[in-house]
Amino acid sequence: MEFVTMALWLSGWIALAVLIPKPSACDYGSCHAVQASIVVAAVEWALFAFTNVYAFLDVANSRRTRRHHHDQHQHQHQQPAVSQVNPSGDV
Repeated sequence: MEFVTMALWLSGWIALAVLIPKPSACDYGSCHAVQASIVVAAVEWALFAFTNVYAFLDVANSRRTRRHHHDQHQHQHQQPAVSQVNPSGDV
């Protein structure tokens, strides 16, 4: 879900950046404010993408570790065969 959000955020950022005028054509304060907000949004998107990669790696690693731990846990709790419990046959 985060990757979809990231893609939509990036497309919205690009659409907004295309609509504003060039810095040389900006003569009023609100235009400069929009340009500054676009720069801040780009930095924010880059940070979001960076943390998103680490979140994805953490989820992938936890699934692999959980599967390995589950297999190891089942292997430790297997019941021994009857011949292994009393190999000599003494009662």
